[in-house]
Amino acid sequence: MIFHNQKDANKFIEEIKEMAIKLRDLGCRSVGLMGGEPTIRTDIVEIVEFCSKNKIYTQLSTNGAFLIHPQRTVNGKTLLRQLLDAGLGTINISIDSVTDGFIDSEKKLPHVSETLKALIEEKEKNELTLMLNCVITKNNIKQIPQMLEFCHTKKIMMAAVFVQNPKPLEDYHKNPHLKDLLFDENDKEEVIKTANYLIEKKKKGYRLFEPIAYYEMVKKWVQNDINWECDGG
Repeated sequence: MIFHNQKDANKFIEEIKEMAIKLRDLGCRSVGLMGGEPTIRTDIVEIVEFCSKNKIYTQLSTNGAFLIHPQRTVNGKTLLRQLLDAGLGTINISIDSVTDGFIDSEKKLPHVSETLKALIEEKEKNELTLMLNCVITKNNIKQIPQMLEFCHTKKIMMAAVFVQNPKPLEDYHKNPHLKDLLFDENDKEEVIKTANYLIEKKKKGYRLFEPIAYYEMVKKWVQNDINWECDGG
């Protein structure tokens, strides 16, 4: 977030604090800090600290780029350490692939391996709840078993949701980048196979965030048994 002057910045953070208190008074006890990329904000630590002091649990969704970056270190503390000291409860780190050279994305495990190592260390000290977020697309669907096994080995929760094809498809498929992400008729068997795999692993106790009902609905959606209008997933 870029402001033309400090007055505008101060006004905006006060609005966030006011909103947090209103949510708390309505019974909300947990808020998700999302983006874009929320760690771009220079006041992210202040937001977390304010919520924590007002008994609001905070979850941060991030690509991890700034968590241990020297640029965001203050008095020898990484941004990750600052956020934990401020009371952050959960970090959801987004990863699209576990290997390099598989898909064209900055959100690959090799790019955040040091960050993830730091996060796992904090998790093992019981200072942090950690979850890996993955959006399942046409070009990373075959890596989902490998990603889930990685999370299972490290005892990390994994959120795995299928990319939702917007409608009408024809309009979006004009964009070659989206065409490589969205599923089409040729992917039906692979989607069903992956959904069944995730259901099986969920039943075996793997740490999958989504309920089995979600994956059952994905299978119905891809077989045109239900009309899934929501572009949000």
